[in-house]
Amino acid sequence: MTPRGRRHLLVGVLALVAWASWFGEVVGLRGWAGLEWLLHFPLAAVSGCLLAGVASWVPVLDAPVSRARQGLALVMASAASLGAFVLTRDVAGLLGPRGSGVLLLGDSLWWVWARVAGELVFALTLASVSVGGALRWAGAPIRWRTVPLLAVGIAAVPTLSWLSIQLLPALNGRQDFIHAVKMGYPLFWTVLVVNAAVSLGRQPASA
Repeated sequence: MTPRGRRHLLVGVLALVAWASWFGEVVGLRGWAGLEWLLHFPLAAVSGCLLAGVASWVPVLDAPVSRARQGLALVMASAASLGAFVLTRDVAGLLGPRGSGVLLLGDSLWWVWARVAGELVFALTLASVSVGGALRWAGAPIRWRTVPLLAVGIAAVPTLSWLSIQLLPALNGRQDFIHAVKMGYPLFWTVLVVNAAVSLGRQPASA
């Protein structure tokens, strides 16, 4: 197998491990029935953010960078990505069952919609800038275009997850977005798109 093939295989394994950790937690620890899994902070999010951080380094593993800086950058990017996940989860709480339907009241709560939009934009910015910035800080050979590529890729995760649930329905046959999250598809795709964005943003070997 070529070095490129090994890198692709490694990223595929990382994505599957991230998915399996989420799915295993929902089924084995929280229980599949109902929305009980939404009431607890998912431990798999921690490992998922770390795995996405590792996936971001796979395209530049051969770069001559300090391993100490590489490790610190990985920790910083993973922590910031986890913060972005917490913000996104907070938005889901507003839109979902714990939001008590407040969004259905209309324009009188326009500030709730503003908060939702603001938190989503901030979370997307935090995740993409932290991953791209950490790579640059550690000396990885990437262009600054990696940051917008990361933003585009991460923004596409909900759509990719929805398409996945259409092809591979949940255990109970449901095909809505909440069950796509329950199945762990967003975590799977996040690992893949982060790696793809860094691969596309890497500088040529001659640069």
